[in-house]
Amino acid sequence: MTASAFAFKLVPNPFHHGVLGISRSLGRLGVAVHANHESRGAPVRASRFDAEGVIWNEWPGCAEQAVARLLEWAHGQPEPALLIPADDAAAIAVADHADVLGDQFVLPRQDAALARALSNKYELARLCEAHGVPTPRTLAPGGRAELNEAAEEFAFPVVVKRISGFSPSDIRLPSVRVVSNPTELGRLWDGLDQDQASNVLVQEYIPRGPLDIWMFNGYFDDDSRCLVGYTGFKVRQYPSGQGPTTLGECRENDEVSSAAIRLLSGLGYRGIVDMGFCFDARDGQYKLLDVNPRVGSTFRLFVAKSGTDVVRALHADLGNRAVATDDAPDGRRWMVEPYDVLSTLSSGRSLAKWPASLRGVRELAWFAADDPRPAAVVARAMVRKAAGRAVTAINGRGRRQSTHA
Repeated sequence: MTASAFAFKLVPNPFHHGVLGISRSLGRLGVAVHANHESRGAPVRASRFDAEGVIWNEWPGCAEQAVARLLEWAHGQPEPALLIPADDAAAIAVADHADVLGDQFVLPRQDAALARALSNKYELARLCEAHGVPTPRTLAPGGRAELNEAAEEFAFPVVVKRISGFSPSDIRLPSVRVVSNPTELGRLWDGLDQDQASNVLVQEYIPRGPLDIWMFNGYFDDDSRCLVGYTGFKVRQYPSGQGPTTLGECRENDEVSSAAIRLLSGLGYRGIVDMGFCFDARDGQYKLLDVNPRVGSTFRLFVAKSGTDVVRALHADLGNRAVATDDAPDGRRWMVEPYDVLSTLSSGRSLAKWPASLRGVRELAWFAADDPRPAAVVARAMVRKAAGRAVTAINGRGRRQSTHA
């Protein structure tokens, strides 16, 4: 059994609740979980399950610098730790440098080219076509003319996506944006520099109901066998209708599972995966939207009756122990507390009806009865942020009144 683990992110995000989920999931098994943090005040550091990790006050500017820091940390450890990438950039960095990292860490030997192809939204569309997995029509425009042609072919609204996010600099461009008309599309394109424009694709928009966005979380062993696979849908997202899950529900869906396993087993995939599908009522198909070749921040939605999740499956399998293969119970819900409130408010729904939707919630992203301090840190940070916005607004009104006096 691997006695320690390292949750690694390459894009700075102190409010990454997926890292906290990893710490709690393995920490409750007695595993010492370390992570790289932006500062000593990061909420995850307040967790009783977070072992003393490392503070990266100056964040690395490239994957090579990050890998060097990981190796520096590993050299001081008594035994190799399980390395768990928590974002796409980290997953690509680990796959690219698996040979050198594998000497100091325990990790699945993922093919670097495959990890890059799955993280690349355009290459993913080509892989889906080759393996018979439904996906929305997709075009990577070579210029303004091709952009307009794609929009006319797909019909508005259209989806504009960032093709890849392999480096911290890629986050300058929003990952997903739904564009309603040609004027809005033109403004978006004109605001891109040359590098950003080359990292954009256009995709047809699938009309969807509130419960049509589905997820698949799984773990594939060294022979690309899916040892555990769970499905569920997004009840709410933030930003509403296109962002990360704020409230999710487990629900068995054989069509989604079959498509996910057929694609990844056929490609020789290894390790944890997080996938998104959309149900298209026009033709009755579940269409693959994206593949994250790593643990998703929503993974604690999918917890089997035995307590197994994809992180525990990874830990057991690479520790040469049997993986419990029971299902996650239908109806189990998981929520990201602060953002689910914002999702409700931003969508125009009544906050008075919000408590009724929490029936079935079995776990929260930040608060846990046996680990309450991270939620308190997040709450204080949100209060400070709200107070700062209020002061800015008051000062702005004061300046305007002074100007007109």
